[in-house]
Order: sequence, then structure tokens, then C-alpha cells
Amino acid sequence: MVFFQNTAGDSKVKEVINKTDGTLSWFLQRVTAVGLIFLLGVHLWLLHYKNPGETIRFGNVAIRLRTLTFFFVDMGLLTFGLYHALNGINNIIQDYGIGTTGRRSIGFILVIIGCVMVFLGGISLFKFV
Repeated sequence: MVFFQNTAGDSKVKEVINKTDGTLSWFLQRVTAVGLIFLLGVHLWLLHYKNPGETIRFGNVAIRLRTLTFFFVDMGLLTFGLYHALNGINNIIQDYGIGTTGRRSIGFILVIIGCVMVFLGGISLFKFV
């Protein structure tokens, strides 16, 4: 949507951004923040408070990662963390007033980066299951 604004005798065209643009992104940023806090709490409790005297060795970690609880908690942390970080980067970049084509290109690149990282992280975690 475009409207005309008269400033000091000059006609300038100013783009009005649709109010619904970014609503889902904004909402998911908050959901992932809450999810990260919850999953981080679960992660810390499982690692440090459930078995406080356990020695950290590769074998113990491998055994822990074989359980579906650790797999889903770690995959959740990876997925929520990547979405939260990449969406934050996307929001910062959009604040610089880049055109529509540039915003879409950057968004597409960030989605590809996120998918590749979740895939690689999932493969790394799945090898233990």
C-alpha cells in the first residue's frame, strides 16, 4: 500500500507496511524463547541434578544420548535455538530498510542455513540412538 505525504512542499512516496507482516514471526520468536527456557531447564536438570555424582565420560554421554528423552530435548534445543537466532538476525537485517527482493533473498538464505544446520545436528544426535 502506498500513500503520498507532503513534507516541506515535496511530495514523497512512503510505503506503509501491512500490519500483519511479521506477526507470525513475532509470535514464534516469543514461543521459541519460552521453549528454550523450558528445554534448557530440563536439559540442566537431567545433566546436573538427576545424577549429581555421575562422572562425565564419553561412554556415559553416549548412553544418555541413546534415550529418546535426551534426543528430543537436544533436538528441541537445536531447533528452537536456531529458529530464534536466525529469526532475530532476519529481524535486524529487515530494520535496515532493504528492499523486498533483498529481504526475501536474505530470508531464503537464512531458511536454507537453518534447515541444513537442523539436518546436520539431527544426524549427529541420531547416530547415538
